[in-house]
Amino acid sequence: MNLMPDFIKRNDPCAHGQLVLSMIFMFTFLAFPFIEVNVLIIIFLVMLIAFRYLEINPHLLKSLDTMLRTRSTQAFVASILILFLVSFVLDSFAYNYPIFVIGQVVAISTIGLGSATLVRCHKESTYMKGKSPERGLKNDEMRINFIHSSITMLIVGIIFASLAGFWIVYWQGANISYNMIFFVAVIGSITAGLFESIPSKIDKNISIPLGSGMAMWLFFSFGYSIPTNQILFALLFSMFLGYLAYYAKIADISASLSATLIGVQ
Repeated sequence: MNLMPDFIKRNDPCAHGQLVLSMIFMFTFLAFPFIEVNVLIIIFLVMLIAFRYLEINPHLLKSLDTMLRTRSTQAFVASILILFLVSFVLDSFAYNYPIFVIGQVVAISTIGLGSATLVRCHKESTYMKGKSPERGLKNDEMRINFIHSSITMLIVGIIFASLAGFWIVYWQGANISYNMIFFVAVIGSITAGLFESIPSKIDKNISIPLGSGMAMWLFFSFGYSIPTNQILFALLFSMFLGYLAYYAKIADISASLSATLIGVQ
């Protein structure tokens, strides 16, 4: 079954599975406001057990094995399960981990990361053809860190995380301002882009959901936000400076995104 362009599988065999994983889970947040947290915990726990079983019995996947990448799927499901467990436990105390944040995490980790993967694979394909010799070739993985993929993840993540947050808050009838939802989406997307750009042996389906989820919850719990117009100005200005710094070779992608994260605060 060939669902993706050939250049994706040719340049990064892992990307095909990541994109299929993203397509499977990208709109699961639509169901979050209509299902109790304890039921969602059971659903994701059952999925985790099922994917674990498929890993032990790979013959059941047959041709789907290379696309689904069972281990990364387990990592993503486990990360979202952990966030639901945190929300469930904190609900018993004086703290609150809102469901809309988990919905935003899902949007960033699927649609945002999937879009970044497409852009990165396209740029890698162009690089391998000798048309665009970008800098940043990683010797250990023979892959390229492109600022284009990080910016794509940032922009797409903000858009869809905001939509996910608006959807969940609207149907839950929660008393949360749209300004707060957008601000949290910006923080989460920048954090996710930072984790996506840092070379690591940790699966990105663990680091991105948990890292962005904790950062978003931190700012939400403090009740800190700024007006939307100021957020957009700070974001665009910080991204512009970070982009210039990257191409002036005075900062790498992670440094540029770190500066952007500081700038919007």
